[in-house]
Amino acid sequence: MPLIPTALLCLVASIRSKRMQAARDANPAESTIIEKMKSSGGRMKKKAFLNAFREWTRNDRDKERFRYLIKKLLTRADDAIEGEVLVLKSFYS
Repeated sequence: MPLIPTALLCLVASIRSKRMQAARDANPAESTIIEKMKSSGGRMKKKAFLNAFREWTRNDRDKERFRYLIKKLLTRADDAIEGEVLVLKSFYS
């Protein structure tokens, strides 16, 4: 198995970081969700997450946009202790 040079790994990480920063700048709602999830360790109970963003689900248009962002940024996991939790996808963490 060939070893990947460290310089190449750093370049890939730099490109990924710039791409993620551009995505955050383009959509402030995405960055808000990402920062909230990162501040809670990358996972939150579903109910706590929905309570934190309750104002985003007031009308139908915002609710659809919110659902799209959840599907794009988060995955659902069942935890034996916590129950249903939302986890930030590894690409964004």
